[in-house]
Amino acid sequence: MKAHVVARTYLNGFARTKQKPRGIVVFDKMLRVPIEAQVILQPVVDAKHAALVSDFYILERLTGPDDFIEQGFNRVENEWPRLKKALKNSGGRLAPAEFDLLALFVAISEAREPRNRLMLAQPISKVLQMVEQQERARGSTEDVIAETKRRLIKEDFFAGDLVHDPRNLALAAVPQLIKQNYEWFRRMNKMILTSSGPDFFTSDHPVLWFDPAKREENPCPNKLSLTAEVTFPLNRRQCLVMTYFPTSAVGEADEECVHVINARTALYALQQIYAFPALGRGDQERQLQHLTEVGFDVTGKMLTERYADEDGPVFDMRGLIAALGAEWEWFEQANLHIPKSLSELDGGGPDRQGAR
Repeated sequence: MKAHVVARTYLNGFARTKQKPRGIVVFDKMLRVPIEAQVILQPVVDAKHAALVSDFYILERLTGPDDFIEQGFNRVENEWPRLKKALKNSGGRLAPAEFDLLALFVAISEAREPRNRLMLAQPISKVLQMVEQQERARGSTEDVIAETKRRLIKEDFFAGDLVHDPRNLALAAVPQLIKQNYEWFRRMNKMILTSSGPDFFTSDHPVLWFDPAKREENPCPNKLSLTAEVTFPLNRRQCLVMTYFPTSAVGEADEECVHVINARTALYALQQIYAFPALGRGDQERQLQHLTEVGFDVTGKMLTERYADEDGPVFDMRGLIAALGAEWEWFEQANLHIPKSLSELDGGGPDRQGAR
């Protein structure tokens, strides 16, 4: 069964639907065709045919395939048209319950990204390879090697009736990843930007953590860094920004701001970038600029500086860390790059109300 690694209902927000060419443009970083040529060609496809992978969210059990994870995705994603309407009608000023639903949608979107969906597959594979090498060095039989692997998976990874393939075991961790993501996103300060000019892109890695103070090549920096920013394009005209620092609830994104966000999206896309079709030469030139001018001089511009709200609430970092079952030291280690004292930046440190 084909599955969308980026929700189809979400991709529709970046598609041209009423006139030809209908659909979204798919720019593919892995093609031999240069991005410059792809911008000229404008490869438009129907959103229902984009971002498809076979059986990507089907959990393989010894008793047979189980689609409960994908069914859970669908129940939340079916609410997206309602959220999209609320975003349009409110100008981004959602009610608290709508923001909670949005936080859950973003949490699912992050967990289902191919890069995150497969996050545990490689380390599990490496551990199993090491076990096999050690057992072979001892002269163990194939049955002993298989039993040792099964025992390791059961004790250290996942118990139950799962097929012990690393990609399958990685999928079993997705519900816990969603729960963890939701704790972050429902608590973070949220701002919805509306573009006054060019369109936002999205990608197969649409929920992007980026730390402009560190400018790392890692697309998922330390999430407890106070300077980290999360961008999630909601549709071609609006983008959600989440931070630890207080920001305005809504804001206008000029061409420079859209370029910053699109450049981050393009830089950290796993393979594909999705955009509204360019309808003229000017739109194509802008697309090309946002796809190729993606250096840290652009992506590293801090959105929190531009849209700061000095009167906004102090983020409850202590509450987040407790909800995640983490340690305060993890937060301190994540912020060694910040020249100011943590007590200034987090609202007074662990002893202050609001950052306890």
